[in-house]
Amino acid sequence: MSALLELEKVTVRFGGLVAVSEVNFHVEAGELVGLIGPNGAGKTTLFNVVTGVYSPTTGRVRFGGENVGGAAASRITAMGVARTFQNIRLFNSLSVLDNVTAAFNLHLHSGFLGALGRGAGFRQEEEKVREEALALLEIFGLREEAYAPCRSLSYGDQRRLEIVRALATKPKLLLLDEPAAGMNATEKLELMRLIRFTQERFGLAVLLVEHDMKVVMGICQRIAVLEYGRKIAEGTPSEIQSDKRVIAAYLGEEYTDA
Repeated sequence: MSALLELEKVTVRFGGLVAVSEVNFHVEAGELVGLIGPNGAGKTTLFNVVTGVYSPTTGRVRFGGENVGGAAASRITAMGVARTFQNIRLFNSLSVLDNVTAAFNLHLHSGFLGALGRGAGFRQEEEKVREEALALLEIFGLREEAYAPCRSLSYGDQRRLEIVRALATKPKLLLLDEPAAGMNATEKLELMRLIRFTQERFGLAVLLVEHDMKVVMGICQRIAVLEYGRKIAEGTPSEIQSDKRVIAAYLGEEYTDA
């Protein structure tokens, strides 16, 4: 049985710059995997290839056994891939609830004409989406803020809302791009709990890019390491902490006795 996500010898070039070079990588269904490496290692480029922002120059990207390399981002999202961003990208002019209901539009059946006419079918679907969005907000402790502008939320709650909005697209794979950026130690501990909870509660695979090694080592089942666009190591957290190539390239001497 094939993995949920498979990258086979994926290379991405921008003119003469090779951002990702012949990377082989996979994520199994329900697995929590970390992707680490120095700045400029190619991590975000790889995310952008998986989500359809970039097309691979060479190589294959498969999701659910289907080749999606070069497919439109909307199609890949509809297939079950969702992501968050390093810099929070909420709709600041909308309420918390509206941020979530907007993501449900991917799976609506009424279409443009149904929305324009606002018939009974559209209104029923709209109410169902509202109920499902409120249920998601309840699960993540944000229902009381449903009608507040999202910009009024704390930084940690805005991160939480980003995950809720991603879940509204009904993904099988959730990509988290540096979710701990800008968080204090307490918020990072809560984030770790939140990621584990999300993975288990919704049966998701999670691919995490993160610079905070306490977060990565604390929750990931497997970790891949990039350097200058190439994968230099892959294994369990304990294997990665003791890998001399990874220590030299990224982790630093504090991990030599790990």
